[in-house]
Amino acid sequence: MCYNIKMVNQDAVVTWAKLIDWIHEGLKREGWSLRKLGERSGISHSLISLVLSGQQPPSPDFCIAIAQGFGVPAEIPLQKAGFLVAKEDDAEYWQELRHYLRQLSIRDRIRVIQMVKGWAAEAELEEGGH
Repeated sequence: MCYNIKMVNQDAVVTWAKLIDWIHEGLKREGWSLRKLGERSGISHSLISLVLSGQQPPSPDFCIAIAQGFGVPAEIPLQKAGFLVAKEDDAEYWQELRHYLRQLSIRDRIRVIQMVKGWAAEAELEEGGH
């Protein structure tokens, strides 16, 4: 996949803080160490530590690797780090989706994600077949 990456010219430290918080939340949620995330993402745990401590700025490649480690779309950490900006017309749609997902149990949220992944795989196969 190709991304049109551009740093949003905001206060970089504040922008990086969003990514750093998101990574910490993911580590806690998964019960992983920095070493485990490093293994899953293909980057060194020391680099992850430098980014999390604010000593090293995150790069787009770092964000993409972290996304792969957590098994999420690269857009998520790229947006958190300020490299991508969500389309405004999509913002309302995502807010509505989040609103309804929050009303579900964790088990049902997981089921919804599994269904969406299945639909996305089917759509990808259909597109490849044309």
